[in-house]
Amino acid sequence: RQYKLLLDNAEQRVEDASDKDEKRVAKKVRAALPNSVMDAFDVLRLGSTARWSAKDSVRDVDWLKEHGACIDNIRSYPSSLPNAGSGAFSTRSIKEGDTI
Repeated sequence: RQYKLLLDNAEQRVEDASDKDEKRVAKKVRAALPNSVMDAFDVLRLGSTARWSAKDSVRDVDWLKEHGACIDNIRSYPSSLPNAGSGAFSTRSIKEGDTI
C-alpha cells in the first residue's frame, strides 16, 4: 500500500508541476519508479532502473557474435540537456535507417 501511495504522489507531482522544467524532472522521477513492489525487487536484482526498463540491453557473447554489429560510429559524451548525464553521439554521418 505504501508503494502505491509513493506512485500516486509521484504522478500528482507531475500534474501539479508549475513550470516546464519542474514537470520534466517530475516525469523523469515517475518514469524511474517501477510500477509495482515486485518490479522494484527486479530493479534491485538487475542493479538499476535503466537495466530494468531495457531488459534486453545486455546480451551474452554468443548472442553478440551471431546478431551483433560494430558500433564504432558512436561515442559517449556529456549531454547538452540539463540533468541528462551522458549521451550517445555519432562520430560520422548516419542516414535515417542506418544501423548504429
